[in-house]
Amino acid sequence: MNKQVFHDLEKRFRRKLKHTARFYPVDLHCHSPLSPCFGRKDGNSQEDIQATADQVAIAGCERGLHLLAITDHHRCENAQDISDACQEIKESGQNLYLNNSLIVLPGMEISVEENTKNVHVLAIFPENCSPPEIERILDDTGIEPNPANRTDQSKVTTKRLLEIIQKIQGRGGLAILGHVNSTNGYREEMKSLGWDDDKVLEKICDLNVNAIEISKPDDAPHFIKDDKQIPCVIGSD
Repeated sequence: MNKQVFHDLEKRFRRKLKHTARFYPVDLHCHSPLSPCFGRKDGNSQEDIQATADQVAIAGCERGLHLLAITDHHRCENAQDISDACQEIKESGQNLYLNNSLIVLPGMEISVEENTKNVHVLAIFPENCSPPEIERILDDTGIEPNPANRTDQSKVTTKRLLEIIQKIQGRGGLAILGHVNSTNGYREEMKSLGWDDDKVLEKICDLNVNAIEISKPDDAPHFIKDDKQIPCVIGSD
């Protein structure tokens, strides 16, 4: 194929693509060193505990992500530094990575005591939303008021899960039930109380979350109600 024919075909494809859906890789559940679980996937390794904002930004760009939500456990201070690092990569004008225009969204992962069980919900907010704005979600919830003193045992005890979801959405955030099929996941914890699949699905619909986090695509069929698929996402956690 000569060069002119190739360029003609390329132009035709580009015109067609303007009218088709485009898909972007995103990660809406990512931790930083602020979270106790960061770098401890195997229970022992701590080699990346001191990862800097630059290193987190580079890792996201290397993987070709277009959107990254930083959702530490009851903390939200690191998102801005990581966002600034991504902006520096973009402004450098050098195509060093698979994607050089990574957008970082601030948020947090919140543990809520629900029906005697702890359930995790992700709160994700617009770009550049400040930590004090996000912290307001945890006002009057029974959680430790000083972020630096919060531990992996901290949890919301004076508000129901529905109330927390409404507070997140009321402040312009997305509420996503975290890792629903594993420990501290809504489906897993409610089924441990003896609930059947239909009851769990009905209650998830009543919560009116923006999405649920699953671990693999095959889990999605569990979350169809009245022929309507509840939005599902997969995050690195």
